[in-house]
Amino acid sequence: VSSRLPQGPEPNANDLSLACFFPIHSSKNDSLLYSDGWVAFTYTFGDAVRSEHMSNKPSYIGTLTAIANAERGGYELFKAWASSTRDARLRTALNTVAVREAEHSWAFEKRLGELGYPLEPAKSKGANEIVKLAGSRSADTKKFHALGIGVKQSSNSDNQGDRLLGLLSDTTIDSKTGELLGRFICEERDSGRLLTDAYKSMQRRLRYKKKQEK
Repeated sequence: VSSRLPQGPEPNANDLSLACFFPIHSSKNDSLLYSDGWVAFTYTFGDAVRSEHMSNKPSYIGTLTAIANAERGGYELFKAWASSTRDARLRTALNTVAVREAEHSWAFEKRLGELGYPLEPAKSKGANEIVKLAGSRSADTKKFHALGIGVKQSSNSDNQGDRLLGLLSDTTIDSKTGELLGRFICEERDSGRLLTDAYKSMQRRLRYKKKQEK
């Protein structure tokens, strides 16, 4: 699994693997870790991409496809978590992020259609397992830690901001797509801040509750 962002011309379609961003951590593969708990959520495309590979195909179609699919997975994750948590304040934050993820997915799917390349749905590895955890009765703290929030990051973690900006490194991106990617980057960062603040707020409430019980 690759955690590198696509740069320049489209990679070889025979082994195309593009990384998108939304907060997920897999303890089974630490190589996926990004700083601040953000990791690459990777989708691998097969015949659907290869069969339509054309010389005039925009080099960033794979990136848009990966984002659309990853954000759809993000919506499922945060919606499942919002439905399972008993914390009303946390639920509000999770629903906000879930709606953003869904809107991102639809926006990128729409842009793909406008460019003449309908979205090719793809399932991520381990997505069902992650959504299952999010919708379970496991402690919210455990779920945050699964996203890398509230846990110590490795000293050599990459800078998440730079990786998000890497989405705009392709100089052939048209202005409309660039505008969409710019908004996506800003909102992904804001979602990260929102989740981090929600975690800190939850921890403060838990500490206060324990103090009151003594």
